[in-house]
Amino acid sequence: MSSLWSILIGKSSEEERNLHVISLVGMAGIEKTSLAQLAFNHCLVKAHFDIRIWVCVSEPFDQCKVAKAIIQVFGVGDSNVTELQSLLEQICELIKGRKCFLGIDYEWTEDSTLWEPFRLALQNGAPGSKILITTRKNIVAKMMGSTYTINLEVLSNKDCWLVFSKIALCDKNFEECKQLEHIGRKIVKKCKGLPLAAKLFLK
Repeated sequence: MSSLWSILIGKSSEEERNLHVISLVGMAGIEKTSLAQLAFNHCLVKAHFDIRIWVCVSEPFDQCKVAKAIIQVFGVGDSNVTELQSLLEQICELIKGRKCFLGIDYEWTEDSTLWEPFRLALQNGAPGSKILITTRKNIVAKMMGSTYTINLEVLSNKDCWLVFSKIALCDKNFEECKQLEHIGRKIVKKCKGLPLAAKLFLK
């Protein structure tokens, strides 16, 4: 997590000149989106960027829908516009001179031609702008021109137990915790290191 913060809000002459793409890559259930949204909503990130935009991209990739979702964050734009180029031009104008943070929950599309117009438009943001994406596939991270790729691995049984116990036993006293620990550790083994699985067992 600390490495993600340093990439997002760290400063260097190179970062200030270029638009950087950071990718969180990992299997389903590894909590990529939760981690990305945690970063997106963090007070330091809010203070560092002029504008923050979160977009969830579904399959099939609808370029106009994605462009409108970005524009909507600014509270402007004509919802009747359907031409992609016009929408991209609006994005260029809206982000010009602003340090932007764009979060994209982006799982499947591997066609670089669909992403390229957005990459070009987003380069109009102020130096230091960042894009953070989540995906299951390293090929998607590569296609989007990632400057940094963070591969999220499954948790060890010890770490998964810490996640599980913090949620399941937070309101229990010492004796109750001791009584429930044996059952809890059996459940943790079934989670196979996936934080989302640990959470689902508690619902």
